[in-house]
Parts: sequence; C-alpha cells; structure tokens
Amino acid sequence: MLPDDPKLRFAQYRFLVGRIAAVLTRKYRGLCRYSDLYQWGLVGLYDECCRYRGPEDRFEFCCGVRIRGQIMDELRLASPFPRRMKSEDRPTFVDIADQVLADGALSAEEVIDAREQAVQTVARLSELTPKERTVVELYFWSGMRSVDIARRLALSEPRIHQLRRSALEKMAAAAVFGRRPDFGAVPLP
Repeated sequence: MLPDDPKLRFAQYRFLVGRIAAVLTRKYRGLCRYSDLYQWGLVGLYDECCRYRGPEDRFEFCCGVRIRGQIMDELRLASPFPRRMKSEDRPTFVDIADQVLADGALSAEEVIDAREQAVQTVARLSELTPKERTVVELYFWSGMRSVDIARRLALSEPRIHQLRRSALEKMAAAAVFGRRPDFGAVPLP
C-alpha cells in the first residue's frame, strides 16, 4: 500500500535515489560526484512524492524516471556546452592544436606547453565545489555575466562573486603555493 503522506513515501523509496545515483556515477566517471547526483536525485524523488496521483503499482517506475530526469537536468545545467552540440562535434585539444599548428600561430613547443597548462587547469577545476566549478565555467568559458549566472543558479549576485573569488583563490593556491594563500583585501578579477 502506497502511503498517503509524501514524507513517508519519500522515506520508503529513498533507496531508488542511491541506486540511480550509483549507476550514473559509474556512467559519467570523473565528471561528477556521487554525493552531487544523490542530492539532485533526492529533489526529484521529493517532487514525485508530492505530485504523484496515479496507481500504486506504477509509483516506483515513475519515481525512477523523475529521479533520473532531475539528475540529468542538473548535469545539463552544469555543462559548459550547449545541449544541441553533440559530443562528437565538440573540439578536442588535439583538433585545436592541429589548427593552431597549421595556421603557424604557435610552435610545437608552445602547443605542448599550452596542453600541459590545460591539463593542470582541469585538475584544479576538479578540486572546486560543484557550485564554484559551475560559476567558473559559466563566467569564463560561456562568457555569461554575473547577473545572468545568478539568475540561472537561483543565487544572489554577491554570492556569485563570492563563489568566483573562492574558486580563483583555490586555483591560484594550487598553482603557486600548493595551499590556500591569505589574499587579505587584494581583489581578484
């Protein structure tokens, strides 16, 4: 029997979130953490528990669809690439390096140095919290303004500035000091 109270349904079907988050964590290895997927899945489960009015025997299936959908929506929001751009259309570092070498803009050594810097930057990005990483990607890679990022993430504009500053401090510390420096009142861009 399906409980009438959404909180009881939530507690009863919480195991689905863990199962789906584990599957998606394995599928998107290195792109996201289990804890992030789990949290997003809990939001989907709660929404479905509050909204579902169908037959009892379909509830578990509908929850699974809603949980997975919520997680995928959050992953798409965090992606710096437009949804219409297929993964095979996205340029790789090798494609970009080949084009730069063909244009004669950089030497092979400069391209190798740029690749090493790109690898280090990606490693530093993985150390940021999901919100910091999203703010950095939207601000620097997508070229969005802080106001637009705040609207998209449902945060205040000062919070976006705090997250960006925190992310830049962490990345600078990893690059230069190997630890978090004390920047004091020195403003970062």
